[in-house]
Amino acid sequence: MVEFALVAPAFFILVFFIVESSLLLNAQITIDGATREAARVAALCGGAIGNWTSPDGTAYSNGTVGSPCPQAIDQSVTGNLGFLRSTGSNPAITSVAPDAGSPAYCAAGTTVYAYYAPSGCLVTVSVSYQYAFLLNFLVGPTAPSIILTSKATSDSQ
Repeated sequence: MVEFALVAPAFFILVFFIVESSLLLNAQITIDGATREAARVAALCGGAIGNWTSPDGTAYSNGTVGSPCPQAIDQSVTGNLGFLRSTGSNPAITSVAPDAGSPAYCAAGTTVYAYYAPSGCLVTVSVSYQYAFLLNFLVGPTAPSIILTSKATSDSQ
């Protein structure tokens, strides 16, 4: 019993560390996958104005002017978060179209539309997610958290 009392705390700390590390790694991989999928959706949406229907049949609309792509990108990220919770501004999603490095004709539409990426333009999607550790319930509201980030760039089609 004395040996168990000496070894058990170190053993349980090690087990919790392994579990927490695995969950953190899984969260980063999930954020990376959601960002890549959102970049794919952004590339497919491209320079759509008004209405756009995604390959899975979901219809997006931004009225008669403006691009439905930012809405499609946001829903793509939140739909691919897996076990991660989406709350308010978490995750923070940023899409840039056209991105630096795009051909000169890509910038022509940005004077009229905030988001414009016709075929051949680069689209970048960035996602930041504030990850709360599993054992935060022991510490309370002052518990540490970490910001996971991911960025994906795709060619508009």
